[in-house]
Amino acid sequence: AHYELESSVEAITDDPDGMKRLCLETVQHGKSVMLFCNSKRRCEVCASAVAESLTKHRSTTHTRMATASSTAALRAGRLAMIESLSQTQVGLCPILRATLPYGVAYHHAGLTLDERKVVEDGFRQGFVQVLCTTSTLSAGVNLPAHRVIIRSP
Repeated sequence: AHYELESSVEAITDDPDGMKRLCLETVQHGKSVMLFCNSKRRCEVCASAVAESLTKHRSTTHTRMATASSTAALRAGRLAMIESLSQTQVGLCPILRATLPYGVAYHHAGLTLDERKVVEDGFRQGFVQVLCTTSTLSAGVNLPAHRVIIRSP
């Protein structure tokens, strides 16, 4: 699907391959994105970059949210994810602490099974709208994504 972009998304300048623009465009319309990366580190870097863009373009991104209650439900779901991840054996990763409030997470083989379940469930329930992942997620996990981006090195 092709969407008309909000003007603030068109103004993204630090996005040479268009990754942030594609993610923001999709999130603005209430849809989800899976962004496949070639390494664990790249997943984390991309998640941070997309969350930072969502921070900058936050007012525009939330214009498509239907009601205040849906926004409150998203916030509550994301906070519950942060709490669940805080209770895991390894605790909450600082990157996820920074990205989850904006509906962005990463998923790769470096996560424990408990962490993976929290992230996968959050994506399935719509609390995570942008999921940066390695190919490990493509094997045997069925997650709903409106847009899939495969990022080359």
